[in-house]
Amino acid sequence: MQLAASTQLIVNVLALLCRRLSARIGKAKAVTATARKIAILFYNAMRFGMVYQDPRADHFEQKYRGRVVKGCIVG
Repeated sequence: MQLAASTQLIVNVLALLCRRLSARIGKAKAVTATARKIAILFYNAMRFGMVYQDPRADHFEQKYRGRVVKGCIVG
């Protein structure tokens, strides 16, 4: 849990995930969801030898903004 809470201080994809979730479902559930995401990434790295490559945060932020704008436009 402490690792998930500290992700909000680091500017990366997991921090953006946590911030978006906390706006929707509340801070406590967002921290739990982020901790689960970190645990799954760790499990996959250990079991299957997968390497986590942190994509640029700007990429996901642009995708998120695009979805928000698209949702605001009434067709």
